[in-house]
Amino acid sequence: MPFLLDDINLRTRDNYTAVIYVQIGAPLGPNNALYKLVKTITKSQFVDRIIVLWAADRPIPAKKRWPPTYHIPFHVISLGNSYQTKSVAAAASAAAALKGRGGGGGGEGGGGGAGADEIKRLDNDGALNGRSASQDKNHNNHNQNDKDDVKNIKPVHSPGGEMTTDNDADATDERPSISQRFYPYDEIQTDAVLSLDEDAILNTDELDFAYTVWRDFPDRIVGYPARAHFWDDSKNAWGYTSKWTNYYSIVLTGAAFYHRYYNYLYTNWLSLLLLKTVQQSSNCEDILMNFLVSHVTRKAPIKVTQRKGYKDRETGRSPWNDPDHFIQRQSCLNTFAAVFGYMPLIRSNMRLDPILYRDPVSNLRKKYRQIELVGS
Repeated sequence: MPFLLDDINLRTRDNYTAVIYVQIGAPLGPNNALYKLVKTITKSQFVDRIIVLWAADRPIPAKKRWPPTYHIPFHVISLGNSYQTKSVAAAASAAAALKGRGGGGGGEGGGGGAGADEIKRLDNDGALNGRSASQDKNHNNHNQNDKDDVKNIKPVHSPGGEMTTDNDADATDERPSISQRFYPYDEIQTDAVLSLDEDAILNTDELDFAYTVWRDFPDRIVGYPARAHFWDDSKNAWGYTSKWTNYYSIVLTGAAFYHRYYNYLYTNWLSLLLLKTVQQSSNCEDILMNFLVSHVTRKAPIKVTQRKGYKDRETGRSPWNDPDHFIQRQSCLNTFAAVFGYMPLIRSNMRLDPILYRDPVSNLRKKYRQIELVGS
């Protein structure tokens, strides 16, 4: 596996790619949770680039409405039924490249201007990392070779978020699957992936500390929101709980690091039944990723710091507020265990905090001072 590097005295590549999954798409502004999240990420000393996966019904906001990311490449990929990709170039070099094109027909089809507010597939020049036709062809050939090598590999999505027409899949369901947040996008060029929900509320110290922990445990999911599974004797089934207990077995991918290799396994290796369960419920993709990682490693995820809540409570229309959301997750847990043939989730009671965390010493001696200001 690519993250097992200790035996040859190598480490994972530096820095991480932040991938933000957007379902709600609330109006973007300085007080919006997504806006604040992007600003927070840009202050991280380890971030390589920021990718926003736009699965909301609302159109992608214009470039001018996003916070500046300065030298950090910033991309927005549409996962809607338009099957189009938009890259928002925040770097100065990207703006210069766009100006050099003279607003001409660089988009797919060759017609119209290439204005910053338009949504279209951009050529792969500089920081404008839309996919070119040759990249799409090479990626499709790669997926075809994978199908020939492993019989149960059944990709569900194309690089741009488009649904495939796999004969075994239900082609009538054109909803973008929530599993697209775990597609191995070409824009992800680092080993570490920081997976975030659009309403996550983490500070920069929390991001940097979690990344330093992940570098020591690159085969595991490392993050903040923890959940647990248990056996319910009264129902003769597995149960799922979000209560704060003395153990956990799941770290939600709404605020967590993992190795990008798991994107490939999730998309290409998992049973189609598992992926369809996630697509039909628009739920449980984070639980399925935990199943996958624990199945591969036989290890538990790792929770960091005291933070319990990680969601912005002012964000409306959140799927988490749906009363059926929790019931669906209970059902998913049992479906996944049945398909896997056993329960791969592993319990843990370990939590990692920074050195000198809440130690009565001078605050100036502490590296991650903001973490102590976070309420549990």
